[in-house]
Amino acid sequence: MFAAVYERGERVVEPIAIAPDALAGRLAPGTLAVGDGAVRFRAELERRMAVPADGSAAHRVSALMVCRLGRASERPTVTPCSRTTAARPDAVPPKPQ
Repeated sequence: MFAAVYERGERVVEPIAIAPDALAGRLAPGTLAVGDGAVRFRAELERRMAVPADGSAAHRVSALMVCRLGRASERPTVTPCSRTTAARPDAVPPKPQ
C-alpha cells in the first residue's frame, strides 16, 4: 500500500510503498489510518491502528490535499527523448501508380 504519516498537519513520514503489516508495526498504537488503503487492509491495520468505518468521510480524498501535495513536491527533471533507431517503419504510404 502507499502511505504517508501526518501529525498535527505536518508530514512526519514521507510517502512510501509499504506492506500493511510493516506500516502498522512502525506506528504508535491508536494511530488513525484513513483512505482506501486503510479500508482495504483493515484486518492488518486494526491490530495496531484505528480505522474509521468504511463509509466515514475521513476516507474521502480532498482535492485541496492533492493540490497541496503536488505543490509541495519537486518538479521532475524532464529529459528530451530522441529517435535512436534507423529501422524503417512497418507501415509505409502506398507508392503512386
